[in-house]
Amino acid sequence: MIARKELERMYWQEGKSQQKIAKETGLLQARVHCLMVKFGIPRRSKSEASRWVEVNMNPSENLSYVLGVIKGDGCVCIGENKGGHTWGRVILTQIHPKFAESFENALKNLGFNSNTFIQKKSNCTQGFVYCTYGTSLRFARWYKQLSLEDIGEIIGDSADFIKGFIRGFYESEGYNSIRTNQRKNLVWTIGFGNTDEKLSLFVLGLLSKLKFNFHFYADLHHVSEYSSKPYFMIYNSKKYENLRFINEIQPCFRNQIIENPPLPKKINPTNHNKKRWIK
Repeated sequence: MIARKELERMYWQEGKSQQKIAKETGLLQARVHCLMVKFGIPRRSKSEASRWVEVNMNPSENLSYVLGVIKGDGCVCIGENKGGHTWGRVILTQIHPKFAESFENALKNLGFNSNTFIQKKSNCTQGFVYCTYGTSLRFARWYKQLSLEDIGEIIGDSADFIKGFIRGFYESEGYNSIRTNQRKNLVWTIGFGNTDEKLSLFVLGLLSKLKFNFHFYADLHHVSEYSSKPYFMIYNSKKYENLRFINEIQPCFRNQIIENPPLPKKINPTNHNKKRWIK
């Protein structure tokens, strides 16, 4: 048996769920529910419950992916509703259904209450966007205190965690371009664009850990309809490197490839003296 004050403290002040209270007290969850009804302890509303969602913030591939998305097109907001309750949300708004599905699944795997809905957008080409959100005040407060160095420690040297972060950031900020140059040769470029130099260099460092040789370019006089800030690009135009990037990172979209890219140059084994290079 548990006293009313103790049950009320665990549920309201500590934000524990009925399931967690049952586990800690050795009672059945149904018994905890019955005691709350008996003692007249009110249940949390949906908005109030979102404050105490227990998200798994231990280092993982899903967490790395979510952090990569947030550092790209995603955002984390903390606000207050009309009832004076503080809420926290992770939000991603964009136009790709596969991206919305991938991000929603990652949030759910971490324990978020997440959902995706279609929102009308007049200034968007297709007239609407996909808005994916996950509610957790605990996560929002935790994220707001994170620095890039903290994220680097979370990811560490784990190849899976690094790939997760890069995948999320690429799906947010990446591009995959296949075009013909002046010599009528196909040029396949994969890259990332961002106005945050420190973040761009951080991603470049993660790519280097996976042995990817991407280039860094700073457009200090960049001007667009959205921003006049300097623009930083990480890019690669080597076909086999890009093929490996798509196969290893496995983005859910922006993943078109050039079929049968030409073999890299190598030394002709029949002519070692001249060391003639052939395709």
